Amino acid sequence: MNNIKSFICSLLGHVPRDFRGTGTGFLKAAVAACLAIALCSCVKEEPPFEPKQAPPSPETADGGNSAPGIDTSLPNTVPETPQQPPPTGLDCDGLLKKSVKVFRGIPEDLRSLQTKQANQLATLVEKAVVDCEKYLADCTTDPAAAEVHFYQAKFLQVLSSRVRTQVINEIAAKGDKFTTGELDRKMGPFYRRIASHAVKATDGLARESRLKPQAIEIRAWSHTLLKETRKAKEDYLLFLKTYPASPRSTVLTAALGRVLSTLGEYDAGIKLIEEKMADPEANRSADFPTLGETRWKLYEAKGDPEGLLLSAEKVLKDYRPRIKSDQHSAQTKEAYARYLAFNGFRKGYALMALGRLDEARVAFDEHLNEINQLQEALEKKGLALKPAISIYRQRSENAQGFLDKTSLRQAPADFDLGEMWVTEKKTRLANSNGKVIGLLFRGTDDTRSATFMNNIAQFASEDNDIELVSVHFFKSARNVDEQLDGLRHELAGMGYSAAAGFDPDLKDKGLFRAWGVYVGSATFLIIDKQGQPVWFQQDPRTRDSNLVKSILLRVRDSG
Repeated sequence: MNNIKSFICSLLGHVPRDFRGTGTGFLKAAVAACLAIALCSCVKEEPPFEPKQAPPSPETADGGNSAPGIDTSLPNTVPETPQQPPPTGLDCDGLLKKSVKVFRGIPEDLRSLQTKQANQLATLVEKAVVDCEKYLADCTTDPAAAEVHFYQAKFLQVLSSRVRTQVINEIAAKGDKFTTGELDRKMGPFYRRIASHAVKATDGLARESRLKPQAIEIRAWSHTLLKETRKAKEDYLLFLKTYPASPRSTVLTAALGRVLSTLGEYDAGIKLIEEKMADPEANRSADFPTLGETRWKLYEAKGDPEGLLLSAEKVLKDYRPRIKSDQHSAQTKEAYARYLAFNGFRKGYALMALGRLDEARVAFDEHLNEINQLQEALEKKGLALKPAISIYRQRSENAQGFLDKTSLRQAPADFDLGEMWVTEKKTRLANSNGKVIGLLFRGTDDTRSATFMNNIAQFASEDNDIELVSVHFFKSARNVDEQLDGLRHELAGMGYSAAAGFDPDLKDKGLFRAWGVYVGSATFLIIDKQGQPVWFQQDPRTRDSNLVKSILLRVRDSG
């Protein structure tokens, strides 16, 4: 463990106090977990530690943007000027051979590694990083430089989750407010190191090199993390065009689909995924479930509820026989079962988005029955539901509760915030004049819902028949006036244009309770022109914006 700590500190430039003192329990656990994840997926289908909402793009220029605490001074390029021979006694060939040995010692499937095994492997990778730096600094005339650039990119990628964990710990230790944007800014130079090595490897390796496709993949991965989306798109397209028969083509097609979604090229992404899902080779791949998941997210980002319903129904129909098939491993079958559980909820969610509430209620009932049966079967074996499946069961229960108790009924309470409005606009249900109301319940500084809130506010400001109201709850440990000022500052910073304020019931959060929503995460509802709730959504995020806009328009036009 000490070696691991020391190496992280060498990457970050100093030893933070959390490594020197007490309070390291969380960090140790986080490092171990992140290491296992990082080592198990050296080239992930998604970036490790995926943000829950799309953060601002970090600066891509190298000059003057080094993150505090991260050492970016280590050589990562081959100088173009003629070099002197290596220092006497430096064994360039020996350094290369050691890097090759470490690379070849990384198993393909590392998910079964125990913490001790993962740490042992990490120690070897750490030493290999140092060897690669020595080689790239002093063996610049060696013809194997491109190969070493690849190894360095690979090794740094393996360690990236651990470095990320350290940066998060640094932010927490300083008492700074954590944001994904700040994290990305601080990690940017480290990811640029990886990208730099991957670019040089890709450019220098021969087409027939067995390392070339992996180099392209790492380059795409690093460009994705740097939010250099168009570069990532080019990288993925290059891989799929050059190596169409690669076993990695399925998971990288899904990755390209996500990149196209980020670029707003939804139809192109959907077409890409559908074509790949029809490919017999992809159908036999353990990565096939990632295609279905990507298809759902593309339809979601596009704001296409018909597509969402189609996607969910296809998964429900197709995945059940795959679970029973002898063609797939137990691990792959587990992935199919998990996505099947997700899509049981998603079918009801899509039907609700289409306004087919009675059908949605039936779908949620079916999902709950299926999950409850699964739980009973697992309990007989002494096992429990996976946490992800439990979350989706809870979502179905909450949506079902909304349909049974709140939807198409008189609103349970008006949102009269009295003196607790912080905006000039004060929209109440009683004087909404037959408009469609989007009602958002959230906490202040809730970064997961902030961009969504502003997107919907801007959308509503352009339509005379739609309004948005954002209701927040007070935190008992903080001063009321400070919280009022804090919300005003937050809204002003994002250019928010709709109505917003605090639940006037400071202690018991009466409005939150009346509407059956929670303070742990944001909740969004839609109220039709008759004052009846017709939509309920937990944890709305940026990617939900287009879907919610389409629902608002449907409700507006339905009379």
